[in-house]
Amino acid sequence: MRTWSGVTRRAIVRGYARELKIEAPPGDPVLASVDDLWREQRLDARWMVACRLTVQRGSLVVGEVRVFPVEAAEGRPAGEWSALGLGSHAPCPRGGITRSLLRRVSPGEALRMAARQLEQWGVKEERAFWGAALERAEQVSPVLKLAEPRTAAVRKRRPRISDQELQRFAQAYRRAYSREPHSPNVILAAKWKKPAWWVRDRVRLCRQRGLLPESHGRGRASI
Repeated sequence: MRTWSGVTRRAIVRGYARELKIEAPPGDPVLASVDDLWREQRLDARWMVACRLTVQRGSLVVGEVRVFPVEAAEGRPAGEWSALGLGSHAPCPRGGITRSLLRRVSPGEALRMAARQLEQWGVKEERAFWGAALERAEQVSPVLKLAEPRTAAVRKRRPRISDQELQRFAQAYRRAYSREPHSPNVILAAKWKKPAWWVRDRVRLCRQRGLLPESHGRGRASI
């Protein structure tokens, strides 16, 4: 685990450098000096995460997250791995990145650990390490603070459909099935002026609660 801050030289295609408004002498690619701050942490014995940190109005935030294999190379730049030079031929653990691995990524933990390291370096050292990055920040507090997390929006759950309502639906479904065994859903959708998914959803709930028998096959109506 490490927190790294410094200036790196990076090759950028001239067309993209022009879009970023990076001034440079003629030639391609453009060599730009970039202020970087990374926090690296191991996720397990095979994988690690690197978070690129930046400053927004005096607050430390995560601007990028990278997950890549743990490598023993001493000269490895922060936030990089052997794919920097080997591309798609770089070796990685069997199976690659999985959903369970990504669940271990915690940007908040990276922020806390990096902020602790910055406090140990002190304000003067912070400015020296950050260079122009801190100068560009609109409001730099004496000690960088963490960005306040946004409150997640509360998802409204659909109200539970009562057994009484589903019983009435099941009765209507049986009548529609007796009338047209091959398309009872179509009849009910037209009767109640509802979309097809609304009817299918209630048929599924009726079967789950035992108000209608299981279907004879995928997409086949039954009663």
